[in-house]
Amino acid sequence: MIGAEVESGGKAVSAGWAEDIPADTLNHWKERGLELQPELERIVQQTTADEYSRLMRKRLGLRKQDPTDESQLFKPLLELMERHKLDFHSTFRTLTSFRPSVLGDEGALQKLVSKLLAATPDSDKLDHTAATAEWLMWLEAYARRIEDEKAEWSGVTDVDSERERETKLANPRFVLRQWVLEEVIAKVERDADSGKRVLAKVMHVSFFFVSFS
Repeated sequence: MIGAEVESGGKAVSAGWAEDIPADTLNHWKERGLELQPELERIVQQTTADEYSRLMRKRLGLRKQDPTDESQLFKPLLELMERHKLDFHSTFRTLTSFRPSVLGDEGALQKLVSKLLAATPDSDKLDHTAATAEWLMWLEAYARRIEDEKAEWSGVTDVDSERERETKLANPRFVLRQWVLEEVIAKVERDADSGKRVLAKVMHVSFFFVSFS
C-alpha cells in the first residue's frame, strides 16, 4: 500500500485499490514500500517519542519542551515508581499538588513524600529513609524545571494554582481500571439487565471524575 501511494504521488489509496492489479505491479509496489521502511521506522519512532514527551509534560504541568526532560525527569520518575512499586496514576495525581515552595517547608515536604510512598503494597519492607532521599532528589530537579519555565506562564496571576488545575485535568482522580472492566463484563454476561445498570454507574463515575477532577 505504501509503495502504491508513493507511485501515485503521495495520494492515499482508495477502496479496492489492489483489485485487478497485475502481480508485477503489486510486487513493484511492495519493493518500493520496503525501500522506504528505514525512513518510515524513523518517522514512527520520532513521532511516538514526541507525543510521549508531550503527554508527560502535560501530566507534570510543563509547557516548554526541553531535550533533557527524558533523562532528567521522565525516566528517573518512572524508575522511582517501579523501584517502590507505586501506582502510576496515583503518583501523578499526588504530584499535582507539588509546588517548588514546598521544598522550603520541611513538614509539608515530608507529608508529600509520605503520601507518595503510601501507595506501595510493600510499605513495611520499604527503606523509607533511602526512598525519601530519592524522592527529594527528584523533586528538587522537578522544582528547578518548573522555575526554569516561568516565562511560559506570563500573564498568569497564580502560576502554582493554574499549573495544579492543568495537571489535575491531565491526571483525573478516578481512572477506569482493567479489573473493574472485567468485573462489569462478567456481570453483563451473567445477567444483562443488572449488568447494564452496573455499567451505567461505572460510566457515570468515569465521566464525573474526568470532567470535574
